[in-house]
Amino acid sequence: MRYSVRCALLAVLSLCSTVPTAVADITVGSKTAMPAKFRYDQAYDPFNHVYLLVHDGAPVTGQFADGNGGALGARFTVANDPQYASWSTVTMGGSAADPVFLVTYIVDTGLRGVVPKYGRFVRYNAGKPTVSDRILLAATVGTAWIAGDEARAVWETDHFVVGTQYSAGSLFQTQIARVDVNGTVSAPVALGDGLDYEAAPSLACAPDHTCIAVGFAVGMPFGSNGGVWARRFNGETLAPIGGLFYIDNHSAKMDKPHVIYNTKTGKFVALWLRFAAGLVVDSRTIGTDGSLGTLDLSKSFGNAAGDTALAYNELTQTALFVTKWGGNSDLYGVELTDDGYVSSTKFIQSCGRCTWPTYSTAVAASTDDPNWLVSYMVAEAGFGAMITGTASNGGGTPTPTPTPTPTPSPTPTPAAPQPNPKMNVDYPGANATVQANAFLVSGWAIDQGASSDTGVDVVQVWAYPTTGAAPTFVGTATYGIPRGDVAAYVGANFTNCGYTLVGSLPAPGTYDLAVFAHSTVAGTFNQVKAVRVNVAAAASNPKMWVDTPAATQTVSQTFTVSGWAIDLGSAAGTGVDTVHVWAYPTSGPAQMFGIASYGWARSDIAAYAGNSRFTQSGFTVTNTLPIGDYTLVAFAHSTVTNTFNNVVQIPIKVR
Repeated sequence: MRYSVRCALLAVLSLCSTVPTAVADITVGSKTAMPAKFRYDQAYDPFNHVYLLVHDGAPVTGQFADGNGGALGARFTVANDPQYASWSTVTMGGSAADPVFLVTYIVDTGLRGVVPKYGRFVRYNAGKPTVSDRILLAATVGTAWIAGDEARAVWETDHFVVGTQYSAGSLFQTQIARVDVNGTVSAPVALGDGLDYEAAPSLACAPDHTCIAVGFAVGMPFGSNGGVWARRFNGETLAPIGGLFYIDNHSAKMDKPHVIYNTKTGKFVALWLRFAAGLVVDSRTIGTDGSLGTLDLSKSFGNAAGDTALAYNELTQTALFVTKWGGNSDLYGVELTDDGYVSSTKFIQSCGRCTWPTYSTAVAASTDDPNWLVSYMVAEAGFGAMITGTASNGGGTPTPTPTPTPTPSPTPTPAAPQPNPKMNVDYPGANATVQANAFLVSGWAIDQGASSDTGVDVVQVWAYPTTGAAPTFVGTATYGIPRGDVAAYVGANFTNCGYTLVGSLPAPGTYDLAVFAHSTVAGTFNQVKAVRVNVAAAASNPKMWVDTPAATQTVSQTFTVSGWAIDLGSAAGTGVDTVHVWAYPTSGPAQMFGIASYGWARSDIAAYAGNSRFTQSGFTVTNTLPIGDYTLVAFAHSTVTNTFNNVVQIPIKVR
């Protein structure tokens, strides 16, 4: 389709002036029949060259399809839980020796607040499916649709990362967990700020293990405005990288975020639905360092968008999303530029007389050819369509053709260095008692096979319960601390061999703390030291202050109360989730001044507490009181004790 023809169509939707010219249009192949089932999701197995489509229901079912989108074999049962399962998703992972799909789904048990999330592994064996027993991914994820929509896992080198939702008071927060192909599930790692995360996230990872979670927010930091949040994390350790940041906060309501990693540009691309005059799709690039590309709303795609799905094709180096489009809500495929904006569009399907159809779209990219399989529903019938992409196009920096390099004369190959690892755990000592919320792990690690440095680049700590339960990842230590005592013993190049980590564990008990050191000589974690410790329950240590108004200050009838509150005993976050302020007059009953907005940035308090996780500890609330003398009382609620365990009193005069 030429640009002039496409422009006439886009002009109807007021997009013509902003859509760039593509090198060529995507093409839509012939359609195939698919199972008639709502809530599709799908993924591609590059080793067996098959797609797996999954569908909600009782039971959750699966269907294999070949590289052309044709059904392979009969539909089969993935999960036959007694309750209806919904929001099923599928992610491909594993290796050539053991390719595996992870299917996730949530089950509404009928018990108030109990909505567990499960996973099952599906393998393709000579045309037949093998389905594992179910794995519990989260005991409860709260409100079903928020918990499941777009909450797809991501494959990260040798494990899956799964995002789930959990309840934090009246709000929902996000957590991630590692799921190994043997079914081991790690302890969850919270990504939330205790305030503004909603919905389990869409995830993507870069080759350097920088991953990102993207979801929509309720909008508390922005008054009535909603937003789309993001947070980076390490895909290997799950440790958060930096703090929460917002991709966009200009609309009262946003929904259904997706994110992919573009290997050509080395950036993430996120897109989401915005509830404007008509539903539109916004997009934005995000660097692995968290830097944001331009948010150009004039290039947003709409109107009447919806039922979106997104996938990146490594061969075309472009992303394709499918969406409803226009007043008659036809289904379209839309290829994106490197900057995340529309490059080319193609009509896929009309719903005829439908006014607002639910297509239940899904899209997955092949790794064998420049194709995507799109599956969808129309009027109780299922369809699949192959879409072929263009060459890599638009916006990014082309990869240069390498210049041939002359072959050097052969030189003798030196003997490979031989690993010779040594390490020690200095703290804690054997059978020491430590606090669950914060304990120090420190020592040193080297590989004497190295000739110019310490021979170690990463030190990680795991905690193995003596009960035999699954281990918990404690964290990656800070490595490179000078240790003159070790250098004096083994040589000056081993000086910066010290490590230290302030860790925490979710529950008391007896653990074997295992410290693993990664050798640059061997290229593996080739040594470990373990020390048994007794972990005591976290001890609360609340701190708070009211900055304004000052004690005995005279204020106007409408005024602001602000300050900060933390619990140093917390294992994660600030240790406080809400602050209530009451006003006690010199005579008469007390009155509620207000529930403060909590989570404002206070870098001074983070410095005081010695940890950046206490940054979002500020609170503020504004209200009006009648003239009189009062004692303001601020109460802080601790997440350690789950009680209001701290209070500050401020006498004031209202005039």
